[in-house]
Amino acid sequence: LYHSMLFPRTFSDVDGTYYSHFQDTINKAEDFTYYVDLSLWDTYRAVHPLFTILEPERQTDMVKTMLAMYEQGGRIPLQTSYRNFYSDVMIGDHGSAVIIDSYLKGLRDYDVEEAYAGMRKNAFVPGEEDKSSREGLESYQKLGYVAADRVRESVSLTLEDAYVDWALAQVAKDLGRMEDYKVLMKRSQNYRNVYDTTSGFFRPRLADGSWLQKCRRNQTPQIVSDGFNNYYNCWDPWWIGVSPNRHYTESNAYQYLWYVPYDIPGLMELMGGPDSFVDRLDELFSLPSSNSGPMYPGVTGTIGQYVHGNEPSHHVAYLYNYGGTPWKTQERVREIMETKYSIDSRGLCGNDDMGQMSAWFVFGAMGFYPVTPGSSVYQIGSPLFDKIEVDLGEYYDDKTFTVIANNVSGDNKYIQSARLNGQPLKRPWITHEEIVNGGRLEFEMGPSPNKSFWNSSLKENPIANIRIK
Repeated sequence: LYHSMLFPRTFSDVDGTYYSHFQDTINKAEDFTYYVDLSLWDTYRAVHPLFTILEPERQTDMVKTMLAMYEQGGRIPLQTSYRNFYSDVMIGDHGSAVIIDSYLKGLRDYDVEEAYAGMRKNAFVPGEEDKSSREGLESYQKLGYVAADRVRESVSLTLEDAYVDWALAQVAKDLGRMEDYKVLMKRSQNYRNVYDTTSGFFRPRLADGSWLQKCRRNQTPQIVSDGFNNYYNCWDPWWIGVSPNRHYTESNAYQYLWYVPYDIPGLMELMGGPDSFVDRLDELFSLPSSNSGPMYPGVTGTIGQYVHGNEPSHHVAYLYNYGGTPWKTQERVREIMETKYSIDSRGLCGNDDMGQMSAWFVFGAMGFYPVTPGSSVYQIGSPLFDKIEVDLGEYYDDKTFTVIANNVSGDNKYIQSARLNGQPLKRPWITHEEIVNGGRLEFEMGPSPNKSFWNSSLKENPIANIRIK
């Protein structure tokens, strides 16, 4: 819990003043704290969702900080350095993801119209010099995917842009921007444009519409350049490679296969249905942990091709809930908590990345996780303690949310039944509103899976049509 709250870092002084690298001026944060070290590709997943529950006032200040950056630098940040300027180290548009998640969970004490204008600019207007935007946005808007021979890490960029398009569409709908909503929802399906049905993976695609050729047996990918981009000349689903030539961000095709957190039923359909979906998940966790090519140092904390030491895999164990096998989520989540974390000096199996690794554990211990930031739904895993009380603080009227796990132990990790505020819980997920309204989530735990409990596949997306009022 301590590690999850080390970042972002306070930058404004006691009187609110801070130096702006954007304008080369001394500015003042009026009535909020200005933060830097926003490692958003990492922290949008669990750190900021945790703040919306435990530190909503600070989370609101972080949104205000990003809006101040937009006013001074012209863009909602993709990532920011400790010296208060844009950093393009990672991909995606996850400053927008953090703002959207905050907005849709009811944190709105800032200029919402300005926030939407900034996020819309990131989504539709390619970046100018020294003012970052989504990388590869021109290719993405023209082709419906980011072309591998034009931009680095093209598969990951396509998938992550489609996710933020979906998330921004929810805000557009809420604000009555229905034309934007329609365009963004259509773009959110762009993940389908890089899904190769012959291989069953998201695969690099070239600007002419063709797939990047598959590597022949024993062929080592070579770095080539066509004047636009340096990239590996063939595709191997096991290959990670080195930046900036790789096609997936710090991962291979096995890890990024699951990056459609907002449309799991759609991904399930591409894979052939719930049974095939669950089979592919089982395969991920059972394959050899090795990769072809130069070893990437972030591949740590592995269970098969699942990589807990890096962020792209962090939501994957919870996806069994969608396939009607929630006991497998319970089993895998508990395995990760028990084998990839410890209390010695090597207690984290990978880079904590500004608290993301730690925030994952905090959610896991509570028994639920935000698979889809930008929605108000948390998928249920396997609670670690017999009782956790979440003090929701003044922002949420000093309410308490309590999680009880009767008979929980190292062996008793499987949920036998569940009740929310005394009523049977008939779904493997809860909402943000149910948490912050206070109440009691109670589980009966046992040593064997209850395969008849929550065993229907989630054919309808549970994140649809759920809003914070």
